[in-house]
Amino acid sequence: MKPHEIISELQLETKLKINLKKQDSTPPPSEFVDAPIINELPFAVECKVKSYDAENWKLIGEIVNVSLDESILGENGKVSFEKFHPIAFDWMNKIYLDIGKKVGNAYRDGLELK
Repeated sequence: MKPHEIISELQLETKLKINLKKQDSTPPPSEFVDAPIINELPFAVECKVKSYDAENWKLIGEIVNVSLDESILGENGKVSFEKFHPIAFDWMNKIYLDIGKKVGNAYRDGLELK
């Protein structure tokens, strides 16, 4: 099963508990946060909520652990977007989007504007 298929079948229950009964997934608990880890997904970022402002929807979190499968690493030891195809959820339009096309170089492209 592909990551977007697993995610699209996840159903959120009250208090944001994930229902994996329909999945072939094995959700072991995280050692760092109160949430399951989905072994079949190659990348997990575990965060703790530091603060949340409901008025402006500002959420500040602290990353406490990052797990990844070596199968998504490139020859340089970094995550390869040719091997790993992350998705993002657009909650306003209720759609998933793929991420990965390079659009620029951080800390370099702006130097040409000086």
